[in-house]
Order: sequence, then C-alpha cells, then structure tokens
Amino acid sequence: MGYFQIQKAGRAANFSIDEIERRFGKNAHVRNKKVTKVKKDERLVLVKGSNQSRMLKKAVLISKMSTNKNGKPLKILSEKMTKIFGKFTAKNSIERSIPRWVNSRYVSQAAQYVRGLE
Repeated sequence: MGYFQIQKAGRAANFSIDEIERRFGKNAHVRNKKVTKVKKDERLVLVKGSNQSRMLKKAVLISKMSTNKNGKPLKILSEKMTKIFGKFTAKNSIERSIPRWVNSRYVSQAAQYVRGLE
C-alpha cells in the first residue's frame, strides 16, 4: 500500500517525443512500446510521480464488506475512511485496481492522514 503524489500528468499526444522520453521514460507504456506509438495514442494519459510518493511499510485496513446489486460480496470504503477520503463511487466500491480520485474537499485531510502512516 502506498500513495502517489503527481508531479506531471497529461495526454501522451500533448507531449513532445523528447518530453515523453525525458519525463516518462520509466513508465511501462513508454518502456514497452516505441515512443512514437505512445505519442499517437489519443486516450493514453501519462502520469509522473514526485519524489514525495512512497510505499508504506504496513498495510492499513480501509474497507468493509458489503454487497453489490446482485447480492454478491463487495468491498467498500469503511465509514471511518469515508470521513477521511470522501466517497469514491456511488456504491463506494474499492474493488479492482483502478485509481480512485479523492474529491478536492477531502484532499488536505486525506494527504495529512496518509503522510502520517508508516
């Protein structure tokens, strides 16, 4: 578990080939494809983390079990964590590994919380 503090982000098509290589050279999309192919991908968003991003030494439980609309188990953000991070989705699901964006109203307290973790 960790957090990612963004230094630079944008659509690959909006960056020069030189900037993609320089800023995003360690990105898996850039490493595994020709840069010219990456630049042509209109949907690809490249994100560069700052040196303030970090992995935590210890995981923190942030979820509780709920059910989806079909009655199947679903992990959602716990009430305690919802007070810190806000809601991520209508159901507040945290399943799957897609990024979750913290609403701007919660960014300061969420950042303070994660920076206080080990």
